[in-house]
Amino acid sequence: MYIEINAANPDSRRIREVVEALQNGALFIYPTDSVYAMGCYPESKTGVQKLFDLKNADPKSRPMTFMCDSISMAAKYASFISNPSYRFIKDHTPGPYTFILKAGHDLPRVMGTKNKTLGFRIPGNKIALGIIEMLGRPILSSSLKRMDSDDTDSEFYINPEEIFSDYSLMVDGIINGGPGNLEVSTIIDMTGEEPTIVREGAGEVEFK
Repeated sequence: MYIEINAANPDSRRIREVVEALQNGALFIYPTDSVYAMGCYPESKTGVQKLFDLKNADPKSRPMTFMCDSISMAAKYASFISNPSYRFIKDHTPGPYTFILKAGHDLPRVMGTKNKTLGFRIPGNKIALGIIEMLGRPILSSSLKRMDSDDTDSEFYINPEEIFSDYSLMVDGIINGGPGNLEVSTIIDMTGEEPTIVREGAGEVEFK
């Protein structure tokens, strides 16, 4: 499935097609406000298995990243978000930031994970947010790297047609939401007393 969706004004019918496919275990590649990502419905055992098979990773040991539409959605999976942390996250969302939180006890069981932390993002991308809002759940996600990243100047894709050429036989669907970015999100650890930048990427971080 190759779907073109207008990034400025996403078609709700197209969004619904993606949501229904995700609910049925599909693995999709979709745009964010940083690089393109691959993602699945976190309550689907089939979708989660596809994601980790493609990443060649073990869900029991690999940190989770949830694409959410709000802090309250992320809070369902976190053990606790303090008032200062809430204000800091609110000041930086939506945007190209991944926040690391202590995990709660309500992570989807199909992931079979005992990770003590989770990462979440609220992307500034209308397509991604439209999917998440209609899905009513986060998208379990991972950044999409180029297959030939060792032979190029960049690890990531700009042209969605290149993504289709490389990944069309490996995923269930690809969304063409326009050119991708080459800069990953900034990762911020919120598990300590003060926010700490773990990886610098897109976006500026303001400490007050």
